[in-house]
Amino acid sequence: MSRKELTERQIAVLNATFLGCLSTLRQKDGFVSTNPVSFHWTGEEVEISTLKNRMKYKNLVADSRATFCVIDPANHMNYVELRGSVRFVDDPGGAMMRERFYALTGEYPPDDLDPEGAERVMIYLLPEQVSSPVLYAGRLDDYADSGTQR
Repeated sequence: MSRKELTERQIAVLNATFLGCLSTLRQKDGFVSTNPVSFHWTGEEVEISTLKNRMKYKNLVADSRATFCVIDPANHMNYVELRGSVRFVDDPGGAMMRERFYALTGEYPPDDLDPEGAERVMIYLLPEQVSSPVLYAGRLDDYADSGTQR
């Protein structure tokens, strides 16, 4: 597995928001399953906290390939799609999740955020392929935030 280098523009998109969409292959039928998740770009990998009883975790245990997509909140025509394989790090007590929650909200999460007995795990996606084309040759960039809908 070799890491794909990202451009400054791609890194700026990853640092501009804390929400992205994680796509996995469903273990039961092979269809793609996509879920919005909060994340942290470490500068090398996408870091996502989840519970071991969640389907995205079970799907990734069965097939570690994943795609992660982030849309630039300032220009919805600008996005970054990362593809690669994941690795897991157990997060007993949710220490990493609690740190990210605090960084985003300025507060620690409530003690009952996770169900009793839940096991938290960190998912790390190392980008092996990257896609972030300039859509429509940039011609619609000025309309991205205008709120104009068809």
